[in-house]
Amino acid sequence: MKAILLLCFLSFGLSRAQPPQLELTSRGFEPVTVTIPTVTAEKFVELSKAWVTTLKRRNLEYDISNVSNNSLTISGMKTNAFFYRDRGETHQHKVKLVMKIDFTQTSYTLTLSVPEIYTDNDVLLKYTLPNYFDENGKLKEGYNELQKSLETTVNDIALNYYNFIINYK
Repeated sequence: MKAILLLCFLSFGLSRAQPPQLELTSRGFEPVTVTIPTVTAEKFVELSKAWVTTLKRRNLEYDISNVSNNSLTISGMKTNAFFYRDRGETHQHKVKLVMKIDFTQTSYTLTLSVPEIYTDNDVLLKYTLPNYFDENGKLKEGYNELQKSLETTVNDIALNYYNFIINYK
């Protein structure tokens, strides 16, 4: 009986598997590799294009480019991607996200970068993500909420993409 219970628990756990979490470092985000059900390259590209189309229908600024037999790039703007508080004032930032995706029939590797950061008034900042960290790789004072808020944003997007890819019919 215990073996059956363990088997059921493991089956449920595997069916609820999620992609690894993207973690922000002073160098940006480390790539993550995700296992997916077997899918052809053509179908993977088709699904990725369909995902971008669903985002555009929600008036989000995303595009797909550099499509090849084993890679593609999805770029977009994300409003309120992260925030921090300075002297009691909350600063929200919009970012450009670039998702470079290298794929096989059973997995994909997501390399996410944030090449541009904007103020909430759409002014491009000279700051990039490494500028928010000190020489020891720790967030500078005053930017405590930045890491958690940005990780939440990118992981929500990555999970949404993952769920779209694995739930195709």
